[in-house]
Amino acid sequence: MATISSETQTITVKKAPTLTWDQCRLLADFFTHCICVYHHNAQEGFAFWADRLDGAGIPWSLQNKASCLADDRTNQRFYFKTLMKQEGVTII
Repeated sequence: MATISSETQTITVKKAPTLTWDQCRLLADFFTHCICVYHHNAQEGFAFWADRLDGAGIPWSLQNKASCLADDRTNQRFYFKTLMKQEGVTII
């Protein structure tokens, strides 16, 4: 986050969240797991996924974003990478 100040105004610019390609693939797998749990009555394994995602250094805010996106059935028709880009996440 960068802050620019002057005598008349202050502008704060938030840095877009970023994921590496490997983090994005892991988060996409979690997204698929969430879809299966929310919409296809699969057994949940959220503790397992929390450990893996935390271990990969994926911020909890992006973990929650993936979970929320999976809750909307219409998001199943989009590539996960596209959904992340629409949410302002940069994949490097």
